[in-house]
Amino acid sequence: GGVTWVIFINARSQGGYQNDAITMFLVPVCLGLLAAMAFYRYYLFCVITIPRKSFHYFNQEKKILTSSRHLVLGGLTLALFICCWQEDLVIAQTAGRLAFIIIFPFFTVVLVLISIKHTLLLTTSFSGAFSAILGIDLVAHTGYISGYWLLVTSLDKPYQLTRLVYVMLTSVLILAFLAYLWQLLFNVA
Repeated sequence: GGVTWVIFINARSQGGYQNDAITMFLVPVCLGLLAAMAFYRYYLFCVITIPRKSFHYFNQEKKILTSSRHLVLGGLTLALFICCWQEDLVIAQTAGRLAFIIIFPFFTVVLVLISIKHTLLLTTSFSGAFSAILGIDLVAHTGYISGYWLLVTSLDKPYQLTRLVYVMLTSVLILAFLAYLWQLLFNVA
């Protein structure tokens, strides 16, 4: 759903779509629900067809499959976060920036092969911190969100790294670190 919204934002003209509000809401929601149903069908197919002898292996696959959603979200938020540390964005070329934002979430899924626990804790805590600070900026209007808006849309909005934006960027790092420690000490143990 979110990817569809980004595609629609970038593809629409200045006048917008006919019935713009309905199109921009319903199409991404419907495609997101369709993807969720497809994911659920795959899950049911695996539960029904895998014999009991290999149930241990299915549990491992199920753990990786369900955690991959969190890993991709964490990788996406981390990629967006990395790109917003300069006013003209860290990766200046549009094609390179797009490739980085698409490939980096899948890189976090590959990190599962090294350590599923720490990768999952890191991506979950980072996406939570990212969302919390983004929500604070929606109320405080510090300009933090304009960097992400510039990344996901082709609209030219000014992105200036003021002192408040640096505070928000640093707050994401601190909050993510604290959330990681909290999960490591209290939730995993």
